[in-house]
Amino acid sequence: MRHWYIVKRNWPQTAASFPEYAGFGGEVWPLDEHESVEARQMHASFMESREHVDVGDSSVSVCTNLAMARRYANLAEELLGSRGRVWLLRVGLEDDDAGDGFDIGSPSGGYSVVETEIIHGRREGDLGDFGLFGSRKAAQEYLAARADPALEDMDSAHVFQIEVLPI
Repeated sequence: MRHWYIVKRNWPQTAASFPEYAGFGGEVWPLDEHESVEARQMHASFMESREHVDVGDSSVSVCTNLAMARRYANLAEELLGSRGRVWLLRVGLEDDDAGDGFDIGSPSGGYSVVETEIIHGRREGDLGDFGLFGSRKAAQEYLAARADPALEDMDSAHVFQIEVLPI
């Protein structure tokens, strides 16, 4: 599988310190616990539509259907937009000209080395406008420099290209 999609909102502390951060970190698929029937139905449809994708030595369930992700993002924006920006992200393993940058984290979203260590941890990192590395090489160099097995999620941290899509 070449690309998959994530819908997310930034955590409040991330939105306060770096509001345009568009990486993996944050509340992924934020309609999961929304009380409305429409939100519960949308989230159930999303869960049923996921596909397994091999990433490194593991497999993850992801959304490969852009139309589904866009419907989810539109509903999340409608229901949650007043509580923070909703992001629709295209994620991929391969580089192409459409990407906005690179993040290091969980392929299904929710955890980002960039968010945890650079944005909140105040470590050095050369990040672009969306809080992403400008090249795969820069992200891989950062990942290699932190190659301490004691660090959180070291074995599941991979470099992915991210493109911010309009909702």
